[in-house]
Amino acid sequence: MELIEYGPDIVVEMSDTDARALVSASARWRSRLALDRPPISVTPASEGSYSIAARDVAGFIKVGNHAVDIAPKFLSQDSAGPQWRRALWRFLAYGGGIETLDDGAGLNVDSSLGVADLLADIYLASLAGSATRGFALGYRSHRIQSQFVRGRLDPRGFARLLPPTGRVGVISTSLTRDVPLNRLLKWAGLELARTVDSTTRRRRLLEWANGLEGVAPLPPEPQTVHLSNRHHPHLMRPAEIALMLLNDTARSHHDDARELPGFLWDSEDLFERSVRRLFREAAQPLSLRVAKRRHKLAKLNDAVPEHWTFTVPDLDVHDSHRSVLMVDAKYKAVGLDPSASDMYQVLAAGRVRGTSSVALVYPKTSGPAHWWSFSPEGNGLPSRVFIMTLGIEEFATSARLDALRGSVRRFIEEATTAPTR
Repeated sequence: MELIEYGPDIVVEMSDTDARALVSASARWRSRLALDRPPISVTPASEGSYSIAARDVAGFIKVGNHAVDIAPKFLSQDSAGPQWRRALWRFLAYGGGIETLDDGAGLNVDSSLGVADLLADIYLASLAGSATRGFALGYRSHRIQSQFVRGRLDPRGFARLLPPTGRVGVISTSLTRDVPLNRLLKWAGLELARTVDSTTRRRRLLEWANGLEGVAPLPPEPQTVHLSNRHHPHLMRPAEIALMLLNDTARSHHDDARELPGFLWDSEDLFERSVRRLFREAAQPLSLRVAKRRHKLAKLNDAVPEHWTFTVPDLDVHDSHRSVLMVDAKYKAVGLDPSASDMYQVLAAGRVRGTSSVALVYPKTSGPAHWWSFSPEGNGLPSRVFIMTLGIEEFATSARLDALRGSVRRFIEEATTAPTR
């Protein structure tokens, strides 16, 4: 089943139990993703069927026997054709920070394959041979009573040293597979098994996860997972995929056993992160850096202590000394003229940083990066406001993404060159 963010409702035959579960899960996703409203609406349509629609999110979920793919409003079957799910996967992966993007060229993928099943195939392919090449190991501490001091003395047992018992409390260590990296991989495999539509893929995922013995299936805290390209290069790709799933959707994930399986992403946040990464990669050959930084906007007069208001543009393009371009990413359609509020926001950031140019970046369905500019009235900086549109479908293949990156690099060069008077 395919839903388009802000697209038309789809009527689905669904039990009352599944409908209630979907409503409950939507409320949890709203809280988890800090959305203004529930991302999925469920409305009775007729006896035994419900009308469902999605907004503010992209991703995939499973409701009873229904596997549901939710496409961003700028990407769909109608616009991108049968390969739109690959485009969605790469857009999710790019915004999720995965370094090695996979076109899935080596996979036999038919056009009806759901996003969860496509991701499961990529995940399983990335894990091929992992058991043979080895998983991460770590040390686990044990407190035991022993006749021998193996390890170090347990300070908790000092009070029991007298009278002598022939045993002392010690802390010893042993090798274990139950480390955050392995728990992350196992958790992701089990979660995908709950989400995929294909029974064959579900069985393969469960077989792989159950083969990782001695590892708890609970997700670790993301900050405890340490990726090592030197020690475990074969685990880097599956770990990146698993971290993408954990970082975006696992906050308080599955505290309730009735939680529907699936993963949803905040579309606006995903677009902002994709734009930031795209600009960062395009700016690097120009010896420029990109970050999201807070800047002072205005100071309250006569306040003790000092009180400031701040502006936080989505992208601050800067060299080692100063900001050269301020950019805001806006997840909405744009015509020739952006809204006045969008203009005000980015102009304020450019003014406080003294940049000659600022930019607003908007998504579109397809096509290379395209930009045009305005000249603000009045004196002072900024002197140019650029409007840029980026095609979401350009993330679909490595070649198109490379071309998009090159276009953004040329834009940065133009925007950071002082305009001729």
